[in-house]
Amino acid sequence: MSKRKILIAEDEKYTRNTLSFLLENAGYQVVEAMNGLEALHLILHLKQSVHPIELMILDIEMSGLTGWQVLDELQRHRASIPTIVITGLIDEQMLQRLRNNGGLECLKKPFEPKEVTACVSRALKEQK
Repeated sequence: MSKRKILIAEDEKYTRNTLSFLLENAGYQVVEAMNGLEALHLILHLKQSVHPIELMILDIEMSGLTGWQVLDELQRHRASIPTIVITGLIDEQMLQRLRNNGGLECLKKPFEPKEVTACVSRALKEQK
């Protein structure tokens, strides 16, 4: 059985590396994107492959293409995938926008390792 593939789209190197380390140690295959444009390219490129990306962890506030823009572009290309949003600020307006965009969950920075793995596990179970 192949490992579930998760994309981490985060422009902050330390956070991206930490998430990768946590998820690889939890048994997932991790693909990294340093910005929104790279994330969009990876998802569209791999969507028809034998092992497409099954879940994206997406930073909302990135330079260039923001997380919101990535979600909008994925909908436009009919390539939406389950997404966990990470951000430093969470308010009711953001939560409503996430629900409207199909976001599964939201993790507030800084987060605990157990929060990340539990959130990913829940998101992938819901996807089955």
